[in-house]
Amino acid sequence: MRDAVSASDHGVAETALAWLLAQPGVTSVIVGATAPSQATRNARMPAVPDALKTAFTETSEALKMLQGPIIDQYAKESRIH
Repeated sequence: MRDAVSASDHGVAETALAWLLAQPGVTSVIVGATAPSQATRNARMPAVPDALKTAFTETSEALKMLQGPIIDQYAKESRIH
């Protein structure tokens, strides 16, 4: 995921938040902050390009496949055959 954002003006945290909010059925994301600057950054939520969100989806799917047959209640289709 760091590779995907390295060529952009966006950080991993803000891209991850935007990616989570772009997932079907997700209407909000609960985040924490250890400093006021983090809370401000999280609240800003700049527009993140679709290409970055797609890269996060591809990375997430690849990680799921590496994990093997784990039940994922949110998956569109089962990885267990």
